[in-house]
This record gives sequence, C-alpha cells and structure tokens, in this order.
Amino acid sequence: MKSTFTALLMALLLCGCAARTDPLQEETEPSVPEAPELQEEEQSEEPSPPPEDTVTIKDSSVSITLGRLQSYDSICLQGLSKAGELTIRINDGEIYTQENASSLRYCYLGPQAAENISVQLPEGGSVEQFSLSSPKEGLLSAYLPYNAFTESMLTDGRLQTLDRLTVNVGCYWRADGSLEVKSSLSDMLSQIHDANPELEIFCTINPKAGGAAAILNKESRTVLIQNMLDFCQTHSLAGVDIDWEFPAEDQWDEFSDLIIELSQSLAESDRSLSLAFYPQDITLSPEAVTAIDTVHMMAYDQFDEQGRHSTYETAVEAIDYFLALGFDAGQLCLGIPAYGRPLSSEALWPLYNEYADQLADGTNLLGVYYFNSPQLAQDKAVLARERELQGVFFYHLGCDSADDSSLIQAVSQIFQ
Repeated sequence: MKSTFTALLMALLLCGCAARTDPLQEETEPSVPEAPELQEEEQSEEPSPPPEDTVTIKDSSVSITLGRLQSYDSICLQGLSKAGELTIRINDGEIYTQENASSLRYCYLGPQAAENISVQLPEGGSVEQFSLSSPKEGLLSAYLPYNAFTESMLTDGRLQTLDRLTVNVGCYWRADGSLEVKSSLSDMLSQIHDANPELEIFCTINPKAGGAAAILNKESRTVLIQNMLDFCQTHSLAGVDIDWEFPAEDQWDEFSDLIIELSQSLAESDRSLSLAFYPQDITLSPEAVTAIDTVHMMAYDQFDEQGRHSTYETAVEAIDYFLALGFDAGQLCLGIPAYGRPLSSEALWPLYNEYADQLADGTNLLGVYYFNSPQLAQDKAVLARERELQGVFFYHLGCDSADDSSLIQAVSQIFQ
C-alpha cells in the first residue's frame, strides 16, 4: 500500500515538472504576433476627391482659381447676361479685351497654365459657368485670287502654314460646258505646287454670263463635269470649288443636280468638292447638301445694326443657319475677312495688311472701318474648333500681312 502511494506521488511530481516552462526560453523565444491585414484596409480607403475650382463673383467681376494646374488656350463663358466689353486677366496681367454681344463667348488667351483667371464683365453683367479648352485638329485654309499672287508668297511662310489654298477668279465655265482659263493661271499653279508640294490646292470654277445653260440637262452637265475633271488632272488639283453668286431662283434644282453628279465624279479620282455660300437664300436639295465636302461660309459683308461687318455674332449666326439647313458641322468652314468695311456699308474694302499695326492690340474699329483683329480672328477660330467645324478660311491671302502680324499665323496656333 505504501509502495503504491509512493509511486502515485512520484508520478504527480514528474507531471508537474513536465508542465513547467523554462523562463529563459520564454524570454529568448517570444511568440510572434500575426501581421495585421493592412492591404484590406488600404483597399477600403476611398480616394480623395480632386480639388475644386474656386469661383467668386462680385460687382460684375469673376475670379477663378483653378483647383489643379492644367494647360489650356481658351475660356468659354456661358450664360453671359449683358452685351459689352470683356476684359480677362491671367495672374493679374491683362491679356484680353473684346466687345461681346453673345450669351456664349469663346475667348482665345494663348497657351496658358496659370491658376488664376479674372474676368471683368460689362457693368451689371453676370455669367453662369465657364470651361477651358486646348488645341484640336482643324483645317486652315485661304482663298487667293489668281491676279493677287506674288512670288514672295512662295517663301513668306503663310502657304507653308496653310492646309489648303483655293485659287479663284481664274477659271470659268461657258454655256457649252467648255472652260475659259486665264493665261497666267497655269504658271501660278505650277509655281505654288513646286514650292509647297504638301499643300492641297483647289481651283474655283464659276459660270460666265450665260454659263447656267450648261447645267440645264444631264448631257450638258456631263460635258462640263468631264472638262472640270480634265482640268484637275492637268494641274494636279485636290478638288474643285464653286462660288456662284448667285443662282436664279429657278436654277437651284439644276444646280443641286450638278453638285451631286460632280461630287460623285470627283470622289472617283480621290478629289473633293467645296462650295462658297453666303448665309442666305440657299435652296439646295437634301441630296446636294450631303454631297458637298466643304462649305465655305462667307460670314462677312453682312452688317449689324451698328454697321459693323463680320462680328463674332455674325459667325455664330452663320453656323446656326447652315446647321439648320441640314449640313453637318464637319462640312462647315468658317470664313474670316482680311479686310475692313465702312460702317456705312459703302463699297470700300481697306486691306488688313495696311492697318495691321493698329489692330495688333485687339482693336477692331478704326475710325469708320470695322476689321477683324488677330484677337477676333482667334476667337472665331476657337468658336469653329469647339463647335467641331471642319475649320476656318481667310478671304483672302493677298490682304493678309506677311510678317508677325499675319492673321493666318495668329490662327494657326489654335489648331494642332
């Protein structure tokens, strides 16, 4: 009995020793805690919202602080409530002043990355919202009467800046569908091709007096179209332009047929058709509307109540007019004049290049003559760009300056 008790006691003592832990081992080999699941916490965090633009409106002045630094070249002011002068400052430096009567105005500011924009509105005026924009693709084009060509144009840089040149008043169609070509036109086209092989060249072909007879039936139109195609082939032209001012009221149906048939024939040789129209009294068929590749909107020589021709508002009205006719925005090219007109609308056309130095600061009205300054031309180009038009054109190259005050060079910055 004693031996049994002794054996049990020994067993209990041995179990107690086995259960004890070595204190030294506990200090030198601590247990390692499990790593927290940080990744899940990071994923559950929502990104912080981008900083917002700060807009303060007080006493007809709008102060804008951009929430993030960004590149832009223009500002669009929407919901302008009053007509009058707009002044824009970037980082407190005045860079823009123009008269405005539109409720939505595109203002070209030049390449910018400034955070602070200040807009001074007409007294008592307000604006609903603003947006910024930057360069996009667009067509830069100009007309040039064949008799205004000079050899200095081959090297002054403007032809190299243009995407397209349309040479006009050098070729006409007769009543029998044959063409009358001015003697110096061929040599001029050859010189321009040689100096600028990448430039698209169109030529305007208009009806002479009595030439409308050539479009009265399909047979005579076929003759005329073939002569136009041969002319394009001979002179390596990219297309035909028609600037008929104006078809008689009873000639629009036949004119529409000519446009459709000519467009189809030009397309077969990878050429295009452009037409120049004033924004008034156009009665083309729907099929003719869609057949035209480029519409040169002659948004000039129309006068507002103050006698000013080719204002910013004129450009807006022209775009709206052609869109209402069923043209697509991508067909439209906005015309900008390189000349002034008197407020009396007299038949006077002073050239931009004679007054360019006085218009460089954005002035448009010189005495009794209203011009398009470089600033106004740039604003119109941004308008065309942001409304997704095909581009802009100038009438005409010979009226523009050949130096740093060139309207063509000023607008070239707006398109990529």
